[in-house]
Amino acid sequence: MVTDGNDPKYIEAVLQSLITADDYTGAELLNRLLLLEGILAIQRGESPSQIAMRLGAMLGEKYLPRVLELGRENSTPAYFEMMRVISSKTAEPTSEPFEERLLPLPNRTLQTILRNTDLADWEKALRGCGSEMINKVLDNVSQTMALRFCEAIADTTESLSAEIMRTQSRILEAVERLENTGEIII
Repeated sequence: MVTDGNDPKYIEAVLQSLITADDYTGAELLNRLLLLEGILAIQRGESPSQIAMRLGAMLGEKYLPRVLELGRENSTPAYFEMMRVISSKTAEPTSEPFEERLLPLPNRTLQTILRNTDLADWEKALRGCGSEMINKVLDNVSQTMALRFCEAIADTTESLSAEIMRTQSRILEAVERLENTGEIII
């Protein structure tokens, strides 16, 4: 069904009905849920490292390092090194309203905003943010996107404060638009 190009919602419904048809519990239920998530992630075209992170998160923090080790790609060491460098960043935020508006948001809301805004704007906007805001965004994007953001933040060749503030304003306008259309609730 997956390779035949069937609708992902149809496949998800079939797999969920197979899970709920019997009274699975414990390890068997977890195993079937992991299979469901893995199949759907493959169908969405996610990279192996994204799938490993998603499935590892379902297993809990205790198992996540082991799962990441198994799904490690060449970019993973660079990613973790960049994350370490960025997490220690203590830049002065250039726009307090940006962080004040976005930091308190739940992760799901931030993910909706990220999907509905230009990621190139985020690359610039994060340059003017403190480490708390940067880490919140990095926690809500794929590993590949987080690495891209980290590289942009680390690149200080173009850090014009006015440009950073314009991109932050564009993102805040998108947040306002999403709130007005009811796609997010703040």
